[in-house]
Amino acid sequence: MWIFVTMDFAQTRPGRQLKDRFCKELAKDGFTLLNRNTWVRYCTTLGNAQTHRERVKRLIPERSCVTLILVADKQCDYMYNHYGRRSRRKNAPEMPPTTDMIEFF
Repeated sequence: MWIFVTMDFAQTRPGRQLKDRFCKELAKDGFTLLNRNTWVRYCTTLGNAQTHRERVKRLIPERSCVTLILVADKQCDYMYNHYGRRSRRKNAPEMPPTTDMIEFF
């Protein structure tokens, strides 16, 4: 069972401070940052997931929007992450190709 936490905080200085505090508490509870506003945590049982859900619920500050999504392992099998290419700067030096094997002399 996976718990996904997505959030939306006000884009003001106090809102960012609340978000930072909330994210630090998520990290203490074992969540991992998936992308900018999404945190994820694996739980072995539904009961364990409910416990973490209640913990997150107690952490939610006023005037914020936090969504918790519980997803079964089978559903996560069909989740894919795609990343775009990074653009290279002009005149950037070419990086040498990396070798997969360690060479012993």
